[in-house]
Amino acid sequence: AVAAIDNASRALAFELGEELERSEPECHDDEPQDDDAPRDGSPRRQRRRRGPQSELYVGVDAVERAEERRSALKKEKEQRLRKLSELGSEISLLWERLEVPETAQRKFREMCKTSSIRPATFELGQAELAKLRAELRKGELGQAELAKLRAELRERVAELVEARRRKIRFLWDDMDVSREERAEFEEINEDTRIDEDLLVAHEALLEKLETKRANLQPILKLVERREELLDARVKLEKIQADPGRLMRRGRGAAAERRAEMDLEAQLKTLPKLNDLLTKKIADWEPKEGPLLWKNGDRYLDRLEQTEKDWSDHLKQAKALKQQHAAAGKENLKI
Repeated sequence: AVAAIDNASRALAFELGEELERSEPECHDDEPQDDDAPRDGSPRRQRRRRGPQSELYVGVDAVERAEERRSALKKEKEQRLRKLSELGSEISLLWERLEVPETAQRKFREMCKTSSIRPATFELGQAELAKLRAELRKGELGQAELAKLRAELRERVAELVEARRRKIRFLWDDMDVSREERAEFEEINEDTRIDEDLLVAHEALLEKLETKRANLQPILKLVERREELLDARVKLEKIQADPGRLMRRGRGAAAERRAEMDLEAQLKTLPKLNDLLTKKIADWEPKEGPLLWKNGDRYLDRLEQTEKDWSDHLKQAKALKQQHAAAGKENLKI
């Protein structure tokens, strides 16, 4: 009976992850006791024999102790199962509330599966619960902050809409957006009530304009460089219109000559720049619409027109020069 109870207790102890001391084996009087004989030759000690009443008392006492041990372990198992159920319910509730992915839940269950109701399972559960509670507290703080920000947004919505409008107008001016495109947005929002929806509409347009401007910047830099070269071309023509510059001497004359050579070197890049700019604008316009110049004209038209005008100007200047040369020769004949 003791052995059966002891085995059941050991099974419970193993399940609970606890060490259980072995029961002391009972000595029977009819077993040989030769090993108890002293090795030094001294007389053998007499073992006190137990009578029938003593043996019965020891057997009942061992059964009672074993039964108490098994009952305590069984009670501990029931308490742990109850606690584990409560712990699991709270974890499951927080998983659902925090929308924890199924993969993370499955991973946690796999970790707990090997330890069953041992202390390691409760340690894992408490750690997971602490983590989830911390996340929940963060979420609650976040909800409070969100409510505060929403209240502030409702109070300042008119101010924020006006700030977005100022930025939109600045970008319109910076990119020379047409009046038609500006009027279309202004008309949509003219009679609209100022609320969060109107703010969202302004933010959407602002984001669109900022993206457009970022994509447009490389082209605008090329346009800016071309306009600088057009000014340099006019400047060089004025310099070269003075034939006496080649006869002047001194440091000032040398500086003028260097400046003239520098302008000539810069203007050699203009044809290549015109080709590059024409290609980029042609790629841009089908997606974003025409690229406009300051006066509202299409810049690609301006590019073509300025080059045509300059070509005509050079032809006229050359024809005029030839006329003057021919007139000079006629005067010499006379």
